[in-house]
Amino acid sequence: MTRDFNVVFEGVLGLYYRTDIAIDDVQYFPNSPCPMYPTEEPIPTTLPAGLLSDLTCSFEDDSCNFTQATDDIMDWRRVRANYLQEDINGYYYRSMTINRFPNWNRLKGPSGDHTSQTPDGWFMAFWYRGSWDRPRLMWNDRTRVLSPLLSGSNQPRCLTFFMYKDGYTNDFLNVYIKEYGETREIDPNWAYFWRTNKKWWKIRVDIPASQRPLNIIFEAVVPAPSSRYRQYMMYIIDDVTVESGICPRSNGIPGTCDFEEDSCGYSGKWTRISGETPSRFTGPSGDHSFGNASGHYMYYETSQPVRPSQYGDLFSPRMHLYGKQCVRFYYHAGGNDTRRLEVYLREPAQYTTYPKLTLLKTIEGKQKNTWMPVNADIDISGDFNIVFRAYAGRGYQGDIAIDDIIILPHPCIDLVTETSCDFELGPDACGFTNSAKNEVHWDWYDAIYGKGFPLISKSVATNSFMYVALSQSSVKWQPSELYSASST
Repeated sequence: MTRDFNVVFEGVLGLYYRTDIAIDDVQYFPNSPCPMYPTEEPIPTTLPAGLLSDLTCSFEDDSCNFTQATDDIMDWRRVRANYLQEDINGYYYRSMTINRFPNWNRLKGPSGDHTSQTPDGWFMAFWYRGSWDRPRLMWNDRTRVLSPLLSGSNQPRCLTFFMYKDGYTNDFLNVYIKEYGETREIDPNWAYFWRTNKKWWKIRVDIPASQRPLNIIFEAVVPAPSSRYRQYMMYIIDDVTVESGICPRSNGIPGTCDFEEDSCGYSGKWTRISGETPSRFTGPSGDHSFGNASGHYMYYETSQPVRPSQYGDLFSPRMHLYGKQCVRFYYHAGGNDTRRLEVYLREPAQYTTYPKLTLLKTIEGKQKNTWMPVNADIDISGDFNIVFRAYAGRGYQGDIAIDDIIILPHPCIDLVTETSCDFELGPDACGFTNSAKNEVHWDWYDAIYGKGFPLISKSVATNSFMYVALSQSSVKWQPSELYSASST
């Protein structure tokens, strides 16, 4: 090219904030073609010694080699519960509460740590109480504490910790899994926004298999000040463990629960129980998680003094999520007097006195005497609860049970509601039936004993299946339909 020219780099932004575009090391070679750069060998990475394969930390003896990030604005601190109470509720705090700002008593903190449940117990915490007369942190300022470096593993692992959040203003508590030598991802592996209602919450986060060492990062995000330019926030973690294996089902988002350890913050007129319900001929004989009497589930009792048409609500803990989510759960409603189960999305009131209820699912009348799965899509932007509402029928045989509730961060589409059958106990045991329109029926057959043999015990039937036998008299193109049990 013999004329003057410019090279223009044009960056076109997208719709959202993740649109950063960067360039670096621009070089120009006049009167020569571009050189061929040979691939350089990567600089070998020297790993630090003393990597941990797992982690158990109660913060009782020391900080377990947790360290503060060097690129944030404030630090987490290992403190006793009674020290935190004294710092928050000291003379200055009390005088300001009495004289000017009564809402300051919203920031109290736990009376004890999670490990020992005593004021002398230790935990890791970040707290801040800012007002008009004290320097304030900026909205979206962040403070991080890092775990010791963990060795790589070709197996998934499970991070478990207990969380306590309090404050008049709140924002995210984030968890990142950061591989050694890599940049921290934009999106956290786990995040939670709201308070924990002055309770310790058990949180589990899956750590994917990775050959590289990694750190676990706990990050507290500074919220915007309240209407009086006050910022009260408290983020506490305790009893941090990392163990081999994937996390149990009651993992991640509050609201996901198998009810084995506790009710996970669910509340209402339902009862957590194991084994059979007290009334005869109604309710399951065991839970869904384990399928036996040792497992736990929630149920609504419809015996007296409950009257027909009365209902009981089971409220999930309050959650704070955005976008399309999937609610999956199992229910049991096999009694003769079963009336109805309704599932609602409950959102806070905006322009009215009462919260907004959106009906997600209705299950009417007696169902099969087994645990049945349900998928329900929700589209939300902020705080919400899931409400399970069970109605009593005409008699006591109307107990309704719920188990294995899972909140998934994506729509339910392509998540087939589970139905399975090995036909070892015959098609009736799984709810499979022939269509009334069939001219040629499906039959039950065993490879050893033959067609429709009488079932003596489950150990006898080990090679059973369903089949259609066609003959010359069968009508051409005539389908033969086998229906599974009802799915939602």
